[in-house]
Amino acid sequence: MYQRILLAIDGSTTSDAALREAAKLAGDNVQLHVISVAEDPFLMFANPYGVQYDLKAMRIAVLEEGEAVLKKAQQQLGDLGIKAETHLIDLADTNSYSIPDAILSYADPFKAELIVLGTHGRQGLKRFFLGSVAEYVVRTSPKPVLLVRDTPTALPEGEQVDDWPITPYTDR
Repeated sequence: MYQRILLAIDGSTTSDAALREAAKLAGDNVQLHVISVAEDPFLMFANPYGVQYDLKAMRIAVLEEGEAVLKKAQQQLGDLGIKAETHLIDLADTNSYSIPDAILSYADPFKAELIVLGTHGRQGLKRFFLGSVAEYVVRTSPKPVLLVRDTPTALPEGEQVDDWPITPYTDR
């Protein structure tokens, strides 16, 4: 049984699913740390065309959103009787420029035995253009990683989502 679990969330439905799985693993003697990583607006909004952005206001909004995500998670876990510490990691205040690096950098001093995070399971061009935090963490983490996918909701008849269902990976 894991005694030190790191849960990385971003407020998405997949991170909500990861929270539910981490809650199942959290027992009386388990230290659960929940983190959210706030991106640096300066890095998020490259400005090659001279468009004026209020980066200070954007930074405040990103930090407030991260705090709200953590507060909601702590409330949900508290409702289940699970104690958790929450931490907002601000990429602007770190030596890291990526969310996966920030997650892994937090896991080391915390001495996480398991990292839990959600994954959208994108494939093809969507994965190429959007990247994958989960994939990077899985590929580079020296610690076990539990990836959790959100189950799809039923769509109205006749509608379909172009990336669901995703075929499971098989060795070829």
